[in-house]
Amino acid sequence: MATKISNASSGLSPEDLRTFMLDNQVENNLLDLDLTWSEQEIADAMRRCAMMWNGTPPLSGSLGVDPLRLPNRYAFLIGTAYQMYLSKLQQYMRNDMDYEVGGVKANLFAKRIGHFQKLLGMLREEFSMLARTEKTNRNVNNAWGLLC
Repeated sequence: MATKISNASSGLSPEDLRTFMLDNQVENNLLDLDLTWSEQEIADAMRRCAMMWNGTPPLSGSLGVDPLRLPNRYAFLIGTAYQMYLSKLQQYMRNDMDYEVGGVKANLFAKRIGHFQKLLGMLREEFSMLARTEKTNRNVNNAWGLLC
């Protein structure tokens, strides 16, 4: 059964992710021509982002995602985008093979895989930095409250 993500709260929405990840005019970005995600794929990426958040040190409590509502914060936008691009990269790597027709060699996925690997490295680094900073701040605030 497909998951429908409600936009009733101020949490991160599929539209936020689509706006962040795709240009408003498809012809301006050839890399993204075939990048589309269903509601279920976005929901799965949000779940994986929450798992990534929960596993990022320092530990400061777990983030529950029920019903699949991530807070509307930049770190979760970056983390969910990372998970969506990662799943697309895995699909590209599965289809990565050289073609030869009439003496002309082509590989439709090799360049995209290279671009995605660079993009994923940047997104992962930014997510980790944002998550660690926010979690450290939470831990310090909690400790300060106990000491005062």
